Amino acid sequence: MSGDHSSPAMRSFYRSSLIVFHRSTWDNLYQSFVKRRKSINTKKMTDAHTTAEEVRDKEQASFFSLPTTSAMTSLPDVEDDGAGPSSIELPTTPITLTPLVLQRTESSTSFLSRLSGRLRRSLHLPSNKREQFVKFLRGDEVAVCEEETFTNYARIIIVNYDESYGSIKLIRQILHRNRPDEIKKMLRKTNWPIGHRIRANLWQEICKLNNPDFNAYKVSYESDGWEENVGHFPPKARFLQSSDTIHECYELNADGLKALHRLIRALDATIPTLNYAPLMQPILALCLHYMSEDDAYACVFWILKNHSNYMKCSALASKATGYTLLALIKVHKTAVYKTLKNWIGSSDENILASALQSWPKWIFCALPFEHLICVIDCYLYEGSKVLMRVAITLLNIWHKNIKMPDDLTDKTCQERIDLFAERIVQSVKHQNISVTVLLETAIKIRNFSGTKITRFQDKYEKMILKSEGPDLPVVDLPAMYIKPFISSIISSETAFKLMCYLPEKYQLKTPMLIYHLCDDGTSFYRLWTKIDEAESTLLIIKTDKSEILGAFCDEPWGNRIKTCERGNGKYFGGGLSFVWNLDDNNQVNKYDWKENQAECFMAAPCGREPTVLMIGGNAIYIVDELIKGSTLPGKTFQNPELVKGGTFKIDDMEVFQVFE
Repeated sequence: MSGDHSSPAMRSFYRSSLIVFHRSTWDNLYQSFVKRRKSINTKKMTDAHTTAEEVRDKEQASFFSLPTTSAMTSLPDVEDDGAGPSSIELPTTPITLTPLVLQRTESSTSFLSRLSGRLRRSLHLPSNKREQFVKFLRGDEVAVCEEETFTNYARIIIVNYDESYGSIKLIRQILHRNRPDEIKKMLRKTNWPIGHRIRANLWQEICKLNNPDFNAYKVSYESDGWEENVGHFPPKARFLQSSDTIHECYELNADGLKALHRLIRALDATIPTLNYAPLMQPILALCLHYMSEDDAYACVFWILKNHSNYMKCSALASKATGYTLLALIKVHKTAVYKTLKNWIGSSDENILASALQSWPKWIFCALPFEHLICVIDCYLYEGSKVLMRVAITLLNIWHKNIKMPDDLTDKTCQERIDLFAERIVQSVKHQNISVTVLLETAIKIRNFSGTKITRFQDKYEKMILKSEGPDLPVVDLPAMYIKPFISSIISSETAFKLMCYLPEKYQLKTPMLIYHLCDDGTSFYRLWTKIDEAESTLLIIKTDKSEILGAFCDEPWGNRIKTCERGNGKYFGGGLSFVWNLDDNNQVNKYDWKENQAECFMAAPCGREPTVLMIGGNAIYIVDELIKGSTLPGKTFQNPELVKGGTFKIDDMEVFQVFE
């Protein structure tokens, strides 16, 4: 047994000896490298008689060479040679000294990495490579070896900074003391980097302040309930439809975009009165960089609950902010006001205010990301007042760097406004100031009180209301508060549009399929059995020529019996009903009832099993056991023929129950 060199125990012994030998060789080489580097650095730092020019020359050419070293071992299984001895020769490699502030997060140089790789290959050891985040670090950063992001929705890498930025525990203590001046100073002065670990909790902690319902909002959000199972189109909530809505997503990944769409649908359903919120999407997108969906929902719900202090939720109030900003510039930055007048070529208040109408886009679309994040820190505590401060500061930067174009005098007033909007965005994008300077300049504006802003805002809202009336133009697209139904006849996007056209009280629950011709058969008996008790119904008909038409009926079809018994004629139903069709471009054309029009909404002959179905007089007329139909121009809904030629054969039909 003692002479059996091929036994497992002996092979293990030989291998262990080899590993120890090579580790010793590695340690010697590394110690030699460290000593050589220290000696060179010491010599450079202690040479008191070296001139400045010589020091510069030495620093520019500072490199050294390691002597060639060989380690000869007898390894029968070396990859480099087929058999016999193997040599590991370390080449003479110049290594440039890198300033400490620019050193990479990896602890070894490229030379040592190659050495480690060769030793591992010679010993057949497994590689220990892992995905590493390699970035240049500032002096206050501590390396994070593996990539770690705040959420799965974006690629912001967490970097461990030193303790000069404080800790989340200290921040909670300051917030809980609830001293406004202390909190403002902390948020304005600290300017945490975008990758600081504190940001995983910072915004949530601010939103929890004086908000006992935060966790209740969070628990009420169920992401699964807002998942879009079919189709891949963004939600078309009413509050996203205004022309001044900002649609920034800040490079959210695919999962982040899905989460953003779920949140938008949830807010649309939870707050049916929310018709205008142009800043909602960018704020949601920013939240998803640092927190979970339910946290983002709770934060934004809190902002909307306190909307008067955070964002304008009407077109009237939003338009008034342009006038308010102009008035503040006139008071606090007289030189900027004069430059703006000269550029626009007018002193008319309405024209100047229209030039400033897009000011939120300067902040949310043009500011560098790291600047915007620090602005949001202050915004979550101070409200929209801090956005006004930043907007005035950006205008002041534009004013200081402005160069009037030579051809400006040849342009119309609107062309000047368009050019101003373009140039100020360029100015913001290319401004060369730090976050600290931006916020300090914004905060230094004196006597900038919330009371003054409110006074200006109220004044201009009343002025606009008096001059333009209460009905400012809005997009004529009803809100949709729940995910659409799934149909085998129409696409998910068409279903979405139909849901949008339903009266709002019918949009709080997804319609349910109660009759399908292909499954239930072409029989009026089966149809009435299925749909008579449904409180409201949505009909979708596909013809043999693939034309699509249908109707929404706002009363149960079973009411035909009550109508007949009361002797009130054959028609029943209400004014919320409408008929519709799809045109050649797959657009939904809706024809609804107006006052002073005929009221022939729904009809079917008396009896338990009538064999005729009519909607809108002759707008839709179905006979022959659901096989044939016709459509004529109607006086109830003022509709044209819903299909070409007026007659059709039914290829498929669906009826959905719509819930109130």
